[in-house]
Amino acid sequence: GAGEAGELQTKLAAVREACAEAKGEATALKAQAAAAAAAADAAKRREAEASRRAEAAEARAKRAVSEAEASRSRQEAQIRTLSGQRSQQLAEAAAREAHWSGRCSELQQEATALRAALA
Repeated sequence: GAGEAGELQTKLAAVREACAEAKGEATALKAQAAAAAAAADAAKRREAEASRRAEAAEARAKRAVSEAEASRSRQEAQIRTLSGQRSQQLAEAAAREAHWSGRCSELQQEATALRAALA
């Protein structure tokens, strides 16, 4: 009868309310999941960016090292060239000195011979 119908309606209302609550909860959970996914994406992007920056920094460091090494070997080559030129100049100077010192001795001998001839 009427009592039963009223009870059914009360139960129905309770079921409807529970359903609405479940729907609300599901919506809230979906929103949370979406926010978590967005945060995870942002973290991934940040990580990728940090990794890219680290790689770029590493590449810059490698370039700097190889430039420094190239510069050093250029300097070493220059030093070798300069010291080679210097020892060549010293050798030439020594040869000139020997030549003129020999020439001096010859002239002294000639002078001595002339003096002896004139005496």
